[in-house]
Amino acid sequence: MANISYLENPLESEDLYEKLCQPVRNWFKQKFPDFTEPQKLAIPSIMNKDHLLLCSPTGSGKTLTAFLTIIDDLVRHALEGTLEERVYCLYISPIKALANDIQKNLIGPLEEIEKNYLPDRAQGKIRVGLRTGDTPQSERQKMLRKPPHILITTPESMAIAISSPRFQPIVSNVEWIIIDEMHSLVPSKRGVHLALTISLLDT
Repeated sequence: MANISYLENPLESEDLYEKLCQPVRNWFKQKFPDFTEPQKLAIPSIMNKDHLLLCSPTGSGKTLTAFLTIIDDLVRHALEGTLEERVYCLYISPIKALANDIQKNLIGPLEEIEKNYLPDRAQGKIRVGLRTGDTPQSERQKMLRKPPHILITTPESMAIAISSPRFQPIVSNVEWIIIDEMHSLVPSKRGVHLALTISLLDT
């Protein structure tokens, strides 16, 4: 049986800033006045790679809560020259329109960090890819040659992707999985199918 606990002690803002690498910290301070309460609670847990169910109101920064640690981790790899050609993070959305929005919302901050806060010595570009039923075959082939570091997809497209012998190695060492709108998946067959798909990543 799973051991469930609730996050009750938010980290102070200055302590949370100290956990971020300098480029991400500088970008965040320039964009936002402070962390939100959900961010102060959840980000330290995400940094510890704990399993987390995040429920908070619209406008409380859930998306950035989920992605800030991942962005920070990828930027650190870029600074250290250790950014590999593989998928580090899977973002799974039950809705294609939401997946499209998330891609746009990630590309902007990453481009801002790269342009304004990363030193010239930093390695390469952190890539975000989108794979849904609407993704052209040419774009899917491009992902095989140069995998995105963050892959945004749907449950069905994910199932197809990891069943491909050519694509499976790219996602075999995923470190982060984000499932958005989980409440719409859990009571349905899509949720069962997604759970089985994710279990294949552990084999």
